Amino acid sequence: MSHGRAAVSPIVAALCGAMVCCWNSVFAHPPVATTAVCTVQPSAGDAGARLSILIHHDALAFMLNDTSKGISDSAMNALLDDPNDAEMERLAGNASERFVTLTIVEVGGQRAPVSIDRVPSVADIRSWAATKTPRLPVKMDVALAVELPFDATKFSIMLPEVLGPVVFTYDSGRGEPEMRLLTPGESPWVFELPPRFVDTVATDISGRPLKPSEGAMSQSGELAVVGGLIGLGVMAAAVAIVARRRSTRGGNEGPDKSRRHDRPSPLC
Repeated sequence: MSHGRAAVSPIVAALCGAMVCCWNSVFAHPPVATTAVCTVQPSAGDAGARLSILIHHDALAFMLNDTSKGISDSAMNALLDDPNDAEMERLAGNASERFVTLTIVEVGGQRAPVSIDRVPSVADIRSWAATKTPRLPVKMDVALAVELPFDATKFSIMLPEVLGPVVFTYDSGRGEPEMRLLTPGESPWVFELPPRFVDTVATDISGRPLKPSEGAMSQSGELAVVGGLIGLGVMAAAVAIVARRRSTRGGNEGPDKSRRHDRPSPLC
C-alpha cells in the first residue's frame, strides 16, 4: 500500500483553478484605504472659519456607488473600456452631488454648507488609466470646502458611508494634528476650533456675538467717539491757553495805562 501524497481529483483541481481565475479577474485590485485631511483657515465675510477637506479615495468605486473593497474589477474595467465618455461624465456629476449632500458638517445642530473645490474629471481618470500599471484602483483626490458660522466653537462631521472606514486627520494649526478613524454607522466625531477663531468673537453689551462687520462698525464708532472726545479736549485746552494769555496781557497793560494817565498834559 502506498503512503505517498493523495491524488487530487481533476474535477477538484479544475474547480480550484476556476475559483482562482474568477477571484483574480473579479476582485484583483487591492482596496484603497480612504484618507481625509481637514485643515481650518480664517474665512472672509461673516463666516468665522473655513474647513478644507481633502479626501483620497477610490474614484471609480465611489462613482459606481460601491466601496473600494466591494467593487469588482469587471465593473470598473467596463467603465474604463467604454470609449464613450457620456456615462462616465454622468457618473462623475452624480458623484460630486453625493459628496456635497452626504458629507454632513454640523455646528450647534445646524448643517453647514458644503461645496466642491476640486473633483476628478473624466480627463483625469482617462489619464490615470493610460499611464498607471495596474490601472486599478483609480486613486484620486476630492477637495471639499465648508463655511462655518462666525460664532462656531466646534463642529461635527460625517463622510459618505460608501467611502468605508476613513482615516481622518484634523489639523487645527494648534499643536499636533488629531487622527481618528471615521467608521460608517457610528456617531459623528466632534472637533474643536482653535482659540484664534473662538476668543476673537466680539460681543455687544448684552453678550450677543457680533458678526465681524458689526464688530468693525462698533469699533469704528468707538474710535469716532474717542476721536471726538480727544478733539473736544484739544479745543478746551486751546481755549484755556488763549484765556490765560489774554489775562496775562490784560494784567501787564493795566499799569502802563495808569502810568500814561499820570503824566502831565502838555497843554497844561
